[in-house]
This record gives sequence, C-alpha cells and structure tokens, in this order.
Amino acid sequence: MNLFTRSVAEGVRLAARHYRLSVLLWITLFVSSSLALRPLSGLVRAVDGSPFGERLLAGWDGDAFVGMLAGIQEGLGPAFAAIPAGILLFALLSLVLSTGILRTLQQGLVQGSMRRAVIEGVALFPKTFGAFFRFGVGTAAWLLLVAGLPAWILYELPGKDAPPNNGFTNAAILWGVLAALAVFLVRRARFDVARALLAQNAASTGRGASRLAGRRVAGARVAAAAIVLFWLIVVAILQTVFTRLGVAMNPQTNAGTTGLVVVRQIGFLLVAFAHVAQLGSLSAFERLRRPVPTPLPRLASPG
Repeated sequence: MNLFTRSVAEGVRLAARHYRLSVLLWITLFVSSSLALRPLSGLVRAVDGSPFGERLLAGWDGDAFVGMLAGIQEGLGPAFAAIPAGILLFALLSLVLSTGILRTLQQGLVQGSMRRAVIEGVALFPKTFGAFFRFGVGTAAWLLLVAGLPAWILYELPGKDAPPNNGFTNAAILWGVLAALAVFLVRRARFDVARALLAQNAASTGRGASRLAGRRVAGARVAAAAIVLFWLIVVAILQTVFTRLGVAMNPQTNAGTTGLVVVRQIGFLLVAFAHVAQLGSLSAFERLRRPVPTPLPRLASPG
C-alpha cells in the first residue's frame, strides 16, 4: 500500500478502536448547537404562527418570505447571533480537544479515553493555539501569494476594454479556486501533523511543531493533501445523505420529528467519527514520514 492508503486505513482503524472519542466530539457539537436551539425554536414558532407559515410550507414563495421576515424582526436578532456563537464555541472546543484526541490515539488508551482526551487537550492548548496562529497567518499569506496575486494578474491582463467572461477572466477564476484549495489542503495537513507532534512531545512549542511538520510534509505534499481532501469529501457525502434523508422523511407527527432528530444525530456522530479518523490518518502519516535513524557502524573487536 502507498502512503495515502496506509495512512487512511490506519486512521479508520484508530477511530473504530477509540469510538468513544467520536462520541466526545459529538457531545461538543450537541452542546454548541444547543446555544441556538432556544432562539431558533422561538423563531420557528413565530413562523408557524404567522399568516405566511402555510404558504412557506407549501413551497418557496418570495412574497411570503419577505412578509414573514417583516413580521418576526424581533426574533431574528437573537437567532442570527446564536448561530455564529454556537459555531465559534464548537470551533474552540474542537481546537482544544483535537490535540488531546491525538495524544490518546497515540498512547492507545481505550478505557477512560474521553476523560484523558479532555485533560490532555486542555494541558496542550497553549501550544496548540500557537500552532493554530501560525496556521492561520501562514495560510492567509500563501493564499494571497499563490492564489490571489496570480488570479488578479490574469484578471487585469486583458485591460479595461476587454469583453466580460473572456479567457483570462475564466482562467483567473479557475486558478484562484484551484490554488486556494491546494494551499488550504496542504496547510491543513501541516497543521494536523504539527498537532500530532505536539501530542507526542516531539516539539516544545507551536512554532517548533509547525517547523518540524513542514519537514514531515515536504516531499509528500500530494499524499498529505489527498488525506485531508478524502476526509472532507467523506464529511460532505455524510452531510448530504443525512440531510436528504431528513428532508425525505417530511415528519408530520411528534414521532416523525423525533425520528428526524435521531437520524440527523446519527449523521453528526458519523461526521465526528470521520474527524477522529482524519486526525488518526495524519498521525499515521507523520509516523510513516518520520526519518529512520541510521544505525551506527559496528566497531571491529580488538585482536
């Protein structure tokens, strides 16, 4: 098996063996989303009680939607504020727990793995945040240099009198999208490898872990980016399948609504499993890319 296949297979094996860590991530998602439940439930009740509720449930109606917004303006503010707050909380919890999950995977702990992941994640958070800061700044710089600047040059080459949707414009858009995707995938792989190095105490600071991760990823950027892309596609497929399944259920009773909630939570649990598997895959990638020490030559015995 090649580097990509071995890393992904190892990630799936680790995630399956440490399934409790997927439950831990699912709990963080549930806690984060609960922030928006009350404001959104009040918003839904306002929509159901409005004269436009039945028209919206029957299908898309632009006039009904505008009228509904005008009638529930008081509930929009709390709902729209709760959604980004929940997203930020989940991102913070994931940042804290991911390094703890990596250390738990590396240590092979099964019993008490959830508690150990929380303790280790909190202890390693200052170093993890340092690596995250370098990931954010470095990604922004590389996006500007590799994606933004060439795309801007291609867009400006034809001049102001060029017709719209010319070849240069299309090339600029295509280059911007593909280059930005490539930069993000490589930088994300490097960040996960840096967290794996922090988890095994191979680096004492986030800066040192980022530099060491760069050496691990160098020479295997395609494989590292492919691992991240693979798990992003898996997550997208899971979200699409379970969203379509929820829409197809079209619950009309309390039992149907409960079933819909259960199905969606199963989807979120599988997404959490994919995230743990991605961390395990990048940890395995780092181990496989670790340089093998050269054995010392044997000295001839005297006489």
